[in-house]
Amino acid sequence: MIPKLIYIAAAIFVVFALLPSLVMTWFAFSRRNPKDFDARLDLFETEKYAPYKERILRDMADMRKLPFKTVCIESGDGIPLRGEWLDLGQKRTAILLHGYCSTPANNFCSLLHYFRESGWNVLMIYQRAHGKSGGKATTFGLRERYDLVNWLDWAAKTTGGSPVLLYGISMGGATVAAASRLIQETNVRACVIDAGYDSPCEQFKHQCIVRHAPWRIVLPLVSLFAGLLLKADVREDFADALAESRIPTLFIYQTGDASVPVACGRHCYESCGGPKQWLEIEKGGPHAMAFISGGDVVRQTLTDFVKEQDWSV
Repeated sequence: MIPKLIYIAAAIFVVFALLPSLVMTWFAFSRRNPKDFDARLDLFETEKYAPYKERILRDMADMRKLPFKTVCIESGDGIPLRGEWLDLGQKRTAILLHGYCSTPANNFCSLLHYFRESGWNVLMIYQRAHGKSGGKATTFGLRERYDLVNWLDWAAKTTGGSPVLLYGISMGGATVAAASRLIQETNVRACVIDAGYDSPCEQFKHQCIVRHAPWRIVLPLVSLFAGLLLKADVREDFADALAESRIPTLFIYQTGDASVPVACGRHCYESCGGPKQWLEIEKGGPHAMAFISGGDVVRQTLTDFVKEQDWSV
């Protein structure tokens, strides 16, 4: 009788815990988006994003006319990483990091015009396992932080060491946060973390809660599989890295963002050890749309924040 109960318990564990966790691990970490330079137009067919579709299409059409050059570097583990480089002959450079399952165009086609008008060279990178970059798996900022350090080396050599602003949205913001302790001696003069989460594991937990999935059962197994298969500790808290930062950082969050709670941003902001500024947009628009939905408030806050920093070569 006891062995039979053990078999039944084992079967239940496999069907309701082990297999769902394996599927979630594959779904979350595997490469899923196409290799293109366009926005994910399917996203803007949904109800919450539809109001921004016309603006995005217009800005994306303008972006396509610009003389971008696709550039390539290699990650520390041998993955080809690519980015879109817009050299406008300026003395400072903005490096833009897109979010999970997104593209540079999707997250930055509107922000791009702001940086052009404000006098910046722009590098929009494809994170590993996204777009034109290689790699079979994303790690939600854990390995991407080292890719960012390599991009900073490339930018320093290409521009002769011009000052850099990092702007990350969603997973891009988490990548900036994770890299904080690694970039203190680089040319980075300021960072913007826009809707970035504080920990991959906490982000998974939030998504499980939103989808009514049993996170207490699934997350320990996902963490285990990620560690075994990807050598990545998804339990890491990026706020710990921010605590060592001395780089001025602007945090932008929307209370209406269903994907990354404001509490994640607060945790990062309060932990940040350097000069910092907090911008909370009441309700606002959907995830990763703060620059558009926040309008003049976001634009002016960003402008004032940038003016306060030292951009001398």
